Amino acid sequence: MNFNLQRRMTGTMNFTPLTILRAVLFVGLAAFATVAAAQAAVNVQVRDLNGQPANGEVTLQSTGGGTAASCTTSDGACSLSGVAGGQYRAVFRPQTGSAWPAQSVMIPPSGTVSLTINQRP
Repeated sequence: MNFNLQRRMTGTMNFTPLTILRAVLFVGLAAFATVAAAQAAVNVQVRDLNGQPANGEVTLQSTGGGTAASCTTSDGACSLSGVAGGQYRAVFRPQTGSAWPAQSVMIPPSGTVSLTINQRP
């Protein structure tokens, strides 16, 4: 039995183009899954000066580059998924009126984050 095991291990391996392609695809999919898993979900709550829900558009603009994500609130809430970790500027644009001042926020590389944007006087 030991002899057969050694004999199998000393044989030559044939790497066909299909075998190589499968290996490359497997490694690529594994890398993609790792990157996709390293992103956060952001649950946003927006409140006006009276503490009431405010509707409009929330935009997260990365301070390190052009990455942006946005959602539209309903009853003062919305959610973003697949947000890469990093430093962002959160801007709220209400349905009427001008945009509120930007707030600096840090999004972790993964997990679920609760973000509350409060109107300031």
